[in-house]
Amino acid sequence: MCFCIDINNKKVLRAKKAIVCYKILDTYKTYDDEGLCSQVRRFIYKLNKTYRIFRWLKSDHEKEGIELYNKIDKGFHSYISKTYPNGMSKLQYSIRIQTLEGEVLVKCLIPKRAKYFMNDKQYVSNRIKIIEVL
Repeated sequence: MCFCIDINNKKVLRAKKAIVCYKILDTYKTYDDEGLCSQVRRFIYKLNKTYRIFRWLKSDHEKEGIELYNKIDKGFHSYISKTYPNGMSKLQYSIRIQTLEGEVLVKCLIPKRAKYFMNDKQYVSNRIKIIEVL
């Protein structure tokens, strides 16, 4: 998931209370384990565990993980709404989820005091907690 940010609005926000958000994750199963993982980086998530990125800075020319081209790739990416992830209509999204085996929508929390950016569809935060498979 690529997060683009308005060059004029690069301010890091801090959550005053927990923020509900959503992610699309893959399911996996091995001979001794099963669970959820991110679709791009294959990061493994467990339910009800808070994950944190300790260092957003990537190099001297980047601030808070923002690349030169106004994209943020480091951080926990999530959607603001479960109804329209990836800009699809509810019907398109519903059909996509039903046809892709192993892909699930999960409800998450960006915890209170976490740092985050947001645009019109997504958040990128330094902390996230997966609370429920929908």
